[in-house]
Amino acid sequence: MKIRKLSTAAAFLLALLFSASRSEAQTSDRESLRGLDGVGVIYKINLDKLNQLGLSPPQFANDVTLRLRKAGIRVFEGEEENQAKGNSHLVAEIHTINFDKNTIAFHISIYVYQLVYLARVKTDSPLYLTTWNNSGIIGVTPATQSREALRSALGDAIDKFINDYLAVNPRS
Repeated sequence: MKIRKLSTAAAFLLALLFSASRSEAQTSDRESLRGLDGVGVIYKINLDKLNQLGLSPPQFANDVTLRLRKAGIRVFEGEEENQAKGNSHLVAEIHTINFDKNTIAFHISIYVYQLVYLARVKTDSPLYLTTWNNSGIIGVTPATQSREALRSALGDAIDKFINDYLAVNPRS
């Protein structure tokens, strides 16, 4: 039996598939979003890779916050984040890898952290846990179209959150 070494691209795809299947095991229950006044936003992005693709963190931040605000979801910033009910944060995590000079693979995951208490544990200290996630978006795009593809995929991922948030927090 001959064992082949995995290419970087194949290893990346396997890691993404593992990550996506692991995320599905976490709760994605939209009920955990009920009653949230809004969210702070945290970005987990490799800035060097983002810059190589001609993208900037402010572009991504604007894409996310603008989309949330247009949907009527309050975005907490600064000191307001720590005082919000549930201390909730939406996390936008973006990973990219170059297959070659012409092809980029990416994985975008959106999830929400909140301070929660476990009913079975008698403590005054809450835990900061993932209470909602979208299980990620995986894509491959030509390098020349990576900027548009990443922004579009990020928008799709944020829309999943917006739909679940508005389902349990309808606008009046």
